[in-house]
Amino acid sequence: MDGKSVSAASRGDQNRVSGLQVKTEGKKLWLKGTVRAGKKSRRIRESTGLDCRTRGARQLAESLRITREKEVLDELVHGSVPAVTFSTAAAGYLKTVPNLGKTDHDNVKALIKRFGGVVVSALSAEDINAFYDDRYPKHAASTIQRHQTSLRSILSHAQEQGWLALPPPYARPKTTIKKGKHANKMFLPGEGERIVDAADIRGQAILATLFVTGARVAQALYLPKESFILAPGRSRIFFPDSKNDNAYDRALHDYARQKIEAWLEERGDDDEPALFLTDKGLPYAPRRASGGQIRKLFNSARDKAVASLKAAGERDRARFLSSATPHWMRHNFANQVRAAGGDVKDVMDAGMWEDERIVIRHYFGDAPKRVEAMTRGLGFGSFVTGSKKKA
Repeated sequence: MDGKSVSAASRGDQNRVSGLQVKTEGKKLWLKGTVRAGKKSRRIRESTGLDCRTRGARQLAESLRITREKEVLDELVHGSVPAVTFSTAAAGYLKTVPNLGKTDHDNVKALIKRFGGVVVSALSAEDINAFYDDRYPKHAASTIQRHQTSLRSILSHAQEQGWLALPPPYARPKTTIKKGKHANKMFLPGEGERIVDAADIRGQAILATLFVTGARVAQALYLPKESFILAPGRSRIFFPDSKNDNAYDRALHDYARQKIEAWLEERGDDDEPALFLTDKGLPYAPRRASGGQIRKLFNSARDKAVASLKAAGERDRARFLSSATPHWMRHNFANQVRAAGGDVKDVMDAGMWEDERIVIRHYFGDAPKRVEAMTRGLGFGSFVTGSKKKA
């Protein structure tokens, strides 16, 4: 009886399937463990390429673990290497870029969530197009192009490894380069302040910060109080995260400092670490389309400013400002730096851009000063002919 028990236990050991675990080693997340199927087993020790300090990295590593364990098990059971899934291709790509930025990391995470279990060679253009249509339904072509960079990198890695012959012919939106397309989006003196001051004290702190820094809404809206140093004439603001994954330390104009101080005084001694709060008194929850989170706040203030311009008889300016959006604060800031004599590098540094082509395309549609001086000096109107008298 004892022998029978041992035999049963032995068969149980042979049929037991052990698994992988996500482990931290240094700053990276690894897949470690032994996968068993019957008498066969394989020990795995592979880096995921993910930084354990990155938000969402462990969940992504767990998804990779499940996929990798299934692949190894299939190989042990069937005796052949299975078709490589998108998750494995993505994991291989992540190993080649140890310092992947937050935006790219989020892109890869979203792609794995959608296509993780799909064999990379079976991924269709229709599937990819549907993914981007769902994820970025109203975004500009340039935005979609930027996010498709992560997909291209993964598919390129799959090609290099022999897992994919050719990438599927998915849609790649083309951008039309229009120089100076935002060069006219600039408030005249007092117009930006009209919008800011038309908001309530909570909204004034938010809008004033955008107004004087040119920051994107997503850069500023979720900042904690400790990102601000408030001192007359030497206030500063620290942006730990941005669209291009860089951090920035910038001067904060006293106009915004005063609005923020008034807001903090209104709040009193609360324990909420976030500086900006919703109308419910809660911190804003980060999301991709963060501009929409203050659209109601901005539109209400803008409409009041437009009404005041109409009442002052400035109907043309009122009509112009009626189409303003929260992102106009950023456009206005860039154009104000230009108007103050700033060149492309100045606008990039002030507004936290990394690509000079974007700055030139959006805000530099005018001719060089030498050409402007030349055209102003041409003799138009200098040779006025007299009208002939009738006989």
